[in-house]
Amino acid sequence: MITLKILSWEDRFEKITNITDTKFLPFSDKIEIEEYIANDLILKQRVILKLIKIDEDPDIVSLAQYLWHYEISLNQRASNNSKGNSLLKLLHAQRDEEKGVYVIVTEYSGPSIRDLLMVHDESEDSIFFNNFLRTSDKKKILWEAMYKLAEGLYALHFSGLIHRNISLDTIYFDSEAYQQGEKEIFKIGDFNWSIYLCSLSNVFTDDLSSELIKDNYHFFRAPECLPSTLLEFETSGETYQSDLFSLGLVISFLILEIEDIEKYTNSQLKDRPKLYEEIYIMLENYQGYPLEKEILLKLVCVDVEERFQNINDLMNRMRELLNIFKHNFIEESRLPINFNLERNSPLLRQISNILNISIDA
Repeated sequence: MITLKILSWEDRFEKITNITDTKFLPFSDKIEIEEYIANDLILKQRVILKLIKIDEDPDIVSLAQYLWHYEISLNQRASNNSKGNSLLKLLHAQRDEEKGVYVIVTEYSGPSIRDLLMVHDESEDSIFFNNFLRTSDKKKILWEAMYKLAEGLYALHFSGLIHRNISLDTIYFDSEAYQQGEKEIFKIGDFNWSIYLCSLSNVFTDDLSSELIKDNYHFFRAPECLPSTLLEFETSGETYQSDLFSLGLVISFLILEIEDIEKYTNSQLKDRPKLYEEIYIMLENYQGYPLEKEILLKLVCVDVEERFQNINDLMNRMRELLNIFKHNFIEESRLPINFNLERNSPLLRQISNILNISIDA
C-alpha cells in the first residue's frame, strides 16, 4: 500500500532570506508580518513567503484574517485578466491555527528596482540589470517593458482595483526574462497591501484605519493622495490616475538615471511639491523623442486634470511611441565579428557549400 505524505507549508517552503526589514510594510506596527525569499520544494522555484502572525487582541486577529482573505480574493480577481501577466501571481495560501499564522505565497521574479539601483554587487541580477542600463537598446527595451507594466495596471483597474503603492520597491526585475529576450522584464508586486487601505475604514474603527493609511505616504504616491493639511495645495483624493502618476515617477527614475534616490524617498511631506516640480523640470529638459517627453510629462503632472484620464489613454500613446521605435530606432553596428575558424570547421564547410565557393576563397 502506497502512503502519500502531504507536506506542511513549513516542509514545502524552505526559507532562504528574511526580507521583512528591507521593505516597507504598512501594517507591521499593528500586526507581526514576516516575509522571506524561500524555495518551493514542490514547484522547484523561488517564492515570496509571507507570514501574518495571529495576535491575542481580537481586533488585531480580525485585521490579520481580513488581510489574508482579502489578499487572496484580490489576487485571484486581478490574475484572471488576460493582461495580468506582469503581476506576481498567488501560488499558495492557508491558515495554520496551530502555528498561529496566516500563510501567503506569491511568485518571486527577482530584486526590486530600488535594490538594484542602491546596491551594487556582483550578483547575477545586478550584472544583467547593469547590462540593461548600458545597452544601446535600453530605451526601446524599457518602453516595451513599461507597456507590459501598463497592461498589468489595466488588469487591476479593469477589476476595479487601484494599486496605491507603485514605487521602486514594488516593481521587480526579472533577469531570466531579460536573458530570454522577453518584454516582461519587470513585474508588479505588493499591490495587495495598499489595496486594503481603501476599505479598512468600512471594517475597523476610524482611529485604526486612519492610522494605517497615514503610514503609507511614501514618495511615489500621487499628490492628491496626501493630506491637504500637510501640503500647500488642496488634494482631491485618490483615483485610478494616481497609479499613473506613480508609474510615471518610476519610469522617470530609470530614464533620467537619478542617482540620489534617498533624497526623494526619504523626503518630508512638506518638501514633496518642490521635488515633484524638480523631476518635472528635468523631464522638460530631457533630450528624447517629443512623444516620449509628452507621455512622461502627462504622467507626472501634479494637476490631475492635465494627466492621462485613464490607463487606456496611456497605453494608446505608448503604442504610438513603440511604433516610432520600431520604424526609426537605429541599432549600433555589431559588425565586424572576429573569431577564428579552423579550415576543417563544419561551419566553414557549410558556408562554403551554401555559397558554392572554395574554403580558400
